[in-house]
Amino acid sequence: MDSLMVLRSSTVATVESILEWRKFVKGGAKKEPSKSRPGSSNSRPEVESEFASTGGNAGGQASDETEDTAALPPFVWEGRNYLRKMRTDTDFLADVPQLVRLG
Repeated sequence: MDSLMVLRSSTVATVESILEWRKFVKGGAKKEPSKSRPGSSNSRPEVESEFASTGGNAGGQASDETEDTAALPPFVWEGRNYLRKMRTDTDFLADVPQLVRLG
């Protein structure tokens, strides 16, 4: 379970870093680095709209893309939108019986 917590924290940090990069590329970079910590419960509408636009779910809520977030460029890694790719990175864990709760 510790490994899953590390994975969660790393995922949150990655998503937040990509969001900051997207804002920087668009020209709206902040002077100060983000003060939120990985694993914090701060809602990020920008990230939620990225997942919602592809049928995914971020933060348990789907939201429509806003004009502001739709204009942000995707973070492309090896030819793929990395945020969209992350949605399926851990699908293999569903096949691990020790991790799947019954009931």
